[in-house]
Amino acid sequence: MTALSTATAFAPGPTITDRLQDMGCRPLDEAQRPGWLARLRAPFGRPGEKAPAAAVAAPIASLLRSLPTGGWSIPRDTAHALTVLVMEAAPIRILELGSGVSTVLLAALCAESGRPTRVVSLEERPRYAERTQRLLVTFGLDGYASVLTAPVRLTRFGNWRGYSYEPNETLLRRALGGRAVDFLFVDGPASWGRGRGDCRFSALPLVWPWAAARLTFAIDDAWRRRDFNILKRWQQLPGVTVDGIIPVGRGLGIGTLTASAGANGR
Repeated sequence: MTALSTATAFAPGPTITDRLQDMGCRPLDEAQRPGWLARLRAPFGRPGEKAPAAAVAAPIASLLRSLPTGGWSIPRDTAHALTVLVMEAAPIRILELGSGVSTVLLAALCAESGRPTRVVSLEERPRYAERTQRLLVTFGLDGYASVLTAPVRLTRFGNWRGYSYEPNETLLRRALGGRAVDFLFVDGPASWGRGRGDCRFSALPLVWPWAAARLTFAIDDAWRRRDFNILKRWQQLPGVTVDGIIPVGRGLGIGTLTASAGANGR
């Protein structure tokens, strides 16, 4: 993929580390995966170990109450934690892997930012992409998001071989508007029951050519053994720092990518 300019308005705030501590973020070597019953309950709205200790703007708080969170959608406490992270990171371009309710939330945060912020979401199935687009229109947020259909195919990044989104580069470049990605939210591709193994490992190699000099990433489902191990492997990549896991919902893994530290992840 062709790398974009890394000139963005991303400026990591001095409070991000404090905010992670407020939300109970624990390093991987200290994080304790919940038992199977707690992990089973998490998608259906049971509270996490510790709720994010931060207020959000009234319009966003109202949206969080009205969005159909839980079940297979992003859990409500995860949505709140993601909101706080995006507010602190203040990105200009958000790339989301796997669309849905979270796309609406991210678009709302773009609308509230007061900056030329957009979210670009990759979705493998056209019908799901269309459903997300309808949700955006319903909430009046379609002007702040682009949903691109990107098939999931067997791909190779360096020594790793597995399944990854394969977006149309021309459409992705156009959707990003010439800006580099400074926030990545990983909630896809779907792996459970698909025989795709560690497909979400591809998220960082995929975004690397499009990344700003510094990018914040968040990955949902971090308590799942497969995704927990992906975070451990990401830690071994050049330029990647994994801060840990926020104990909300199914676990929200957090870290940063310094794109200039590696060639391009391939």
